[in-house]
Amino acid sequence: MGALVDHPDAGLVNFSKSVMKSFQFENKSNPAKYHEYLVASIPDRIKILKAGSSVVTEQPNWDQYAYFKKELRKLMKKMSEDEDLKHFFRYDVGNATDLARSCRFIAQRIVQGRHEDGTEGMKKVKADKQRRLKKISGLEEYAKVFIPPQIRIKITDNITFNDLDVLPVYSDLENETLENLDIPDVLTYNYIDVNFVNIIREKQLARAITLSEEEQNHIKCDCHSDQESLIPCYENDACPCYIMNKTLMKFQVDNGEEPVKFKTFEPITFNNIKNAFYNHVSFACSELCKCSGKCSNNPLFLISKRIFPIQIHRVDSLVGFQPFSPVFIPAGTPVALFTGELISREYLNEKDVDYSYQITYDNDAKWRAFVLSMRNQFSEEYVQILVHLCSLNYYINPKHHGNIGRTAGHSCVSNMDMMKIYQKSLTPAHANLMMFTLEDIFPGTTLTIDYGYAFADKLHSFCKCGTFACINNPKGEPFETLNSFSVSGCLCQGNPRRKKETVFEKRGRTFKKRNGKLTQF
Repeated sequence: MGALVDHPDAGLVNFSKSVMKSFQFENKSNPAKYHEYLVASIPDRIKILKAGSSVVTEQPNWDQYAYFKKELRKLMKKMSEDEDLKHFFRYDVGNATDLARSCRFIAQRIVQGRHEDGTEGMKKVKADKQRRLKKISGLEEYAKVFIPPQIRIKITDNITFNDLDVLPVYSDLENETLENLDIPDVLTYNYIDVNFVNIIREKQLARAITLSEEEQNHIKCDCHSDQESLIPCYENDACPCYIMNKTLMKFQVDNGEEPVKFKTFEPITFNNIKNAFYNHVSFACSELCKCSGKCSNNPLFLISKRIFPIQIHRVDSLVGFQPFSPVFIPAGTPVALFTGELISREYLNEKDVDYSYQITYDNDAKWRAFVLSMRNQFSEEYVQILVHLCSLNYYINPKHHGNIGRTAGHSCVSNMDMMKIYQKSLTPAHANLMMFTLEDIFPGTTLTIDYGYAFADKLHSFCKCGTFACINNPKGEPFETLNSFSVSGCLCQGNPRRKKETVFEKRGRTFKKRNGKLTQF
């Protein structure tokens, strides 16, 4: 999902229908204000944001759950008005089996992350043996839930300028006022909801995108129904998109379990950390299909509904701005895309590498063989250029142009992960980088990702995630020697994230849930 542009700041846009779904210039309630911000320099953008900042105060009878209840009711109203969500989306905590699986996956990731060498970390995980868990004390101090203060500084009502994708930004630093408010350069990036390609630099990729628009090189379906609102494309062996989805499922490592299914509105639960990002890849229906992507074969469908009222906020000046959820989000839920400039390593600035996410690999023999297997379906020139692109490393760089994914910080106990979902065809520009929850997200939780074992050395000196398994935790000695089974036990049984209070609604009544017990407000 992307767009071809000569220069993203200049607004000279050459749309590519085969990869584009929407673009940042759509749905602006105040185009003049947006244009003023778009053409402004970074110092001027900071001035604009400062001028628009305000102090907001909650109602006098505010309590620690008031904010969560308010946001939850907005969410429940959205879901009640959406026929697809009412009938197909399960908004509830996960069951014990799913909880155990997600804890096991996160625990293995934690143990692997202790090693700078991923292979060495994987060996350590494989060597772990299950043993009786000793009770670990001191976990309670890590049970940090952010409660929005009664008085906050709102920097902007909506950093996206998109009425369909409202994303407010707050600063919740102690002793901060409008007078001493500091807005860093990193907050002034251009907000985009699709990836873009610079056609001047990336000529081969631009050519591939053009070829993908030819009918022979599309992957789309004719599935439709007059009776069903959600078209049953998944497990329909006549659906080309599902057939491709099923083919890509073969990339998953066979560990004796059922492969992970990528189905609309069903939780995504990884069960193997070995090359998890590479092995878990999917293909979804799109708006090119007769189903328009409103079907059972499109995990991105939920993201397009934009139901979760995510915010960007700051509570630590060193950590900076991060996404935060004031509502419960079930485990395995697609939350957002990670967008930016799609760029090859040749043109990626060294200063931007740490911001960027690699999506293709130049030594990927498995993907190259897969592309060659498509010779009977795609045109000869298209296959040749796809094979050539297999020799390049492509990244999504969000530093100057990105979205909410750009603000997701690292945590040694991350609660989100990423995966690739292709739509329409198979160039790097057709790959969506989707962020989804690894565990149940409770109100007051910062959304985080794991930067990976490659960052282990750097994290030793600057990580401030504050989790019990933080690589930079001065009190972390009791946890450093735990194997993945023991860490999983901490997550499932003793981890304070399982003790957090969550707020939800049932039959129009609002409840607080703690350790399985319900209390009605």
